[in-house]
Amino acid sequence: MHRQRATGAPTGGARRGQDAKKRGEAWVGPDYLASVVPPVLNALVDADARVRYYACEALYNIAKARPWH
Repeated sequence: MHRQRATGAPTGGARRGQDAKKRGEAWVGPDYLASVVPPVLNALVDADARVRYYACEALYNIAKARPWH
């Protein structure tokens, strides 16, 4: 689901993504997953419960932000 303004219109990023999808374009942004995910995965085994919790939250946000086709 894309974010929307109070008026019901999609926000800038969502609108651009929808426009690209209509044109049949694939996501062409740099793929940072290889550099972002490993440190977050390492944090999942940290001794501090807060670190593990925020690592889970970070993985959720990474998965939510990554465009899947």
